[in-house]
Amino acid sequence: MENTIDWTKYEQASEEEKVKLLKEGAENGDALCQFEYGYHLVGKDKETAMHWFEESAKQGFILAYHAIGFYSTGFKATLYLHSCAELGCTASWLALGLCYENCSEMRDRLLAYMSYLNTVQHEYDEDRFKRMLGPIYSDELWNTLALDGATCVAAAQYRLGMLNIDVSHVTHEINTGIEWLTKASENGNWEATYTLGYIYAKGSYGIKRDPEKAKRLLEPLKKNVDKSEQEKLRYALSLCNQ
Repeated sequence: MENTIDWTKYEQASEEEKVKLLKEGAENGDALCQFEYGYHLVGKDKETAMHWFEESAKQGFILAYHAIGFYSTGFKATLYLHSCAELGCTASWLALGLCYENCSEMRDRLLAYMSYLNTVQHEYDEDRFKRMLGPIYSDELWNTLALDGATCVAAAQYRLGMLNIDVSHVTHEINTGIEWLTKASENGNWEATYTLGYIYAKGSYGIKRDPEKAKRLLEPLKKNVDKSEQEKLRYALSLCNQ
């Protein structure tokens, strides 16, 4: 990959100047500039952003594969996410699972399940990918593209739990589902903690009702729950008192 930009100058530049430098670097064939310029454009001009992600990917920049898959749907998403996942990006395994589970044209719950298993089982060298980003690394970029390993693992554990307790899924195993939800909750996944609390408050899926356990799970969520989730949380807590 060619390197055509003065990154020292870039780091000292204003935001407007940075965009200009990125555009020039992208047009001159710098894969890192192409990736970052695409990321800068994705909320403003997605078509052009995808063009620059694809130009970066042509030069072998691994995270460009993830970005293309992350912002695509259907076959294109699965193709690029799988390529990036095979190159060691655990975050791509998670995104691939979500694509198989939620994209109507590619829906395959078994493939989703296997992708989530790969998320939790594959070692993720986050430092390697942060080094790839080098001077363009930012927490905002990392979080926007859902690249955080611990968050990905917890989210995959949550999805594995939900797929196991779902009666329509081929791997319907309630106890295994509870185990995955518990792991996800212990790893900080809000949805898993809420789901477990609700199950114990109501006594769902053949699980014995345990209001005290439900309260222990649900009460701490009041401190950081989004306003949009407050009513749902209040309802779950109300079940504990019935």
